[in-house]
Amino acid sequence: MRVPFGFAVFILLVGTSAPTLAAAEDPCRYTSPDDPAIHLVLKSVTLTESGSFTAQFELLNREVRPAISLPVTRTGKDAFLDLPYASVEFKDLNGTWRPLASLPGDFRDTKDHVNIKPGETAKFSTFLMTNETANHSASDFRILIRLSNPSLCLVSAQFHATPLRQAVKSFVADPQ
Repeated sequence: MRVPFGFAVFILLVGTSAPTLAAAEDPCRYTSPDDPAIHLVLKSVTLTESGSFTAQFELLNREVRPAISLPVTRTGKDAFLDLPYASVEFKDLNGTWRPLASLPGDFRDTKDHVNIKPGETAKFSTFLMTNETANHSASDFRILIRLSNPSLCLVSAQFHATPLRQAVKSFVADPQ
């Protein structure tokens, strides 16, 4: 079947009525930790008695108006940001950031919000991973925060586990 040239060019320029690739694209895919509007950085990490790492981050809002509103759970004066808003990502061997698998479960009730106006900073905590996951995972990590009001994607500066792992000297086959 021959398709008229003009029609073929029209389809190439306009596309079809059901764009499948664009719909599947992650809106946070190209978010950069170098965003001039915000600065999100790891401040401290605690290893709990249960073997999990909890991290404290600091978020500086340089210019997002009217404010960045983080949906949090409060424990005393501490604010905790959790799934589905905050997730940990790791850098794969190709240099691509990928979400670290998390266990399905109940989300915490987030009735409280931390509002960060331009020029202000706020600290919050979030679950990173278990000690076992940290010992078997990639080297570079960051957190990704997805917010809906206003619609924002925030990523932290990358961080890594300490002590640094030793350099690989060889490989061996696993026993069968």
